[in-house]
Formats: sequence, structure tokens, C-alpha cells
Amino acid sequence: METVLIYTFQNVIEESRIRTALEEEGVEVLVRSFEDSAYDGIYTLQKGRGEMRVFEKDVEKAKRIIEECCKQTDIDEEREETK
Repeated sequence: METVLIYTFQNVIEESRIRTALEEEGVEVLVRSFEDSAYDGIYTLQKGRGEMRVFEKDVEKAKRIIEECCKQTDIDEEREETK
């Protein structure tokens, strides 16, 4: 079954909040980190800290959960403040 990129996270706290919310609702999440100690984090500035993928069948459910999670935790506002 194919996976779909659903979210790019900026830090481990954001990743943990969203991953937990998805898993609590029964959505399986695959997390890929962009961190590489050989490059001392230079890619995380450009691409984010990592990405979350879900199976195609869960995309719409995952989008709703992420949207609600971001509203509840002010993640979008935190991103704007750091720009």
C-alpha cells in the first residue's frame, strides 16, 4: 500500500504532538527524520526536521486530525513567530 506525505514538522515537540494525536485515532504514521549528524543539521533549516507519511486510505482522516491538533496547540502561530 502506498504512503502519502501528510506533514513536515519543524521540531521534535511538534512531531510528538501530531504523531500521538494520529496514533490515538488509529492512524498508522511513518516518520522520517532529515537529521544527519554528518551534516550538522543544515538540511533541517531548509526542509524541516522531518516528515510524516500515512497510508492512502487514512489521508483525509489524518488531515482533519492534524488541522485540529494544530489549532489546539497553536503550532501554526509558533511557526510564524520563528520566521
